[in-house]
Amino acid sequence: MARPIQDGLRYFPLDIDADYDDKIQLIEGLHGAIGFAVIIKMFMKIYSSGYFYKWEEKELILIAKRIGIDSNSVNNIVNDCIKYELFQEKLFEEYRILTSDGIQKRYFTAVGKKKKGEVIKEYLLINEAELQEMCPLMVIKSVIPEKTIVIPELMPVIPDSGTQIKLNKIKENEIKVNEIKVNGIDNPDQSPEATNVHKFFQENIGMENMVIAQGLDYWVTDIGEDLVMEAILRASKAERPSYSLAEWIMKDFLQKNIRTVEEAKAEEAARQRSSMKKNNAPKKEKMPEWAETTAPVTETALDPDQQRLIAERIARLKTSQKREA
Repeated sequence: MARPIQDGLRYFPLDIDADYDDKIQLIEGLHGAIGFAVIIKMFMKIYSSGYFYKWEEKELILIAKRIGIDSNSVNNIVNDCIKYELFQEKLFEEYRILTSDGIQKRYFTAVGKKKKGEVIKEYLLINEAELQEMCPLMVIKSVIPEKTIVIPELMPVIPDSGTQIKLNKIKENEIKVNEIKVNGIDNPDQSPEATNVHKFFQENIGMENMVIAQGLDYWVTDIGEDLVMEAILRASKAERPSYSLAEWIMKDFLQKNIRTVEEAKAEEAARQRSSMKKNNAPKKEKMPEWAETTAPVTETALDPDQQRLIAERIARLKTSQKREA
């Protein structure tokens, strides 16, 4: 098996307007600044390793710890990076690696013509001739051995020999067991519950990739199959159903310590009743500012001159009324 290049770059180029790239803006729009941080962390890991990065559960946990967020959030961000073509989807699904043609071109341009090493043919996204021109000392090797189909030779059945019949039966059973394991029917890594969840997701939201499949398995472990399927069902009723929305609902279940579908439905009903109560409550009419502001009433004592003038006016008014009478 060819040994992948381990001697990565000490630094990698990043355009000053990289955050204006449509793909990166999509990730930032979905996940905020933490999405951009995860992208940069992933680029750092890829270039420090070479031109690709193996993405397994161990790497997921380590990246989440270094950034300080939960592994499901990192999983979701990487899933969207693959969805919006920051990383090549086909290579991820087949080999569980993160890379792109842009990453590979920048890497091989940076290492230059003096770099010796081995390049895995199946991981390449750039033309082999172009690679040889950039790095003539690189050797391209394959990690996939030639596939040889072995046809088992069935031993002849001899009716008179009970031992021979037994041997043939054992071989037949071995072949059947191997066929079952190859076809994934008896896969010990995938429980019946997980299979049901994956099927339910594809029937209600859409096709899943490896990241979504792994994320669903994690959530089944955290909150159970029934709640995961309830979250998928709720997300499927949205205008734009997606795994991100289903995962948001699952996080809400976890934060509210909801453990059963009955509890989830009761919480949703209570929330709807509260919302209806607020909408139907009579609205208090707001008084104008001038009406709400009341100036204090104060009494001011009259001076003697003012009192004398008022008394004279009253006297004149009384005299005038008597004359008219």
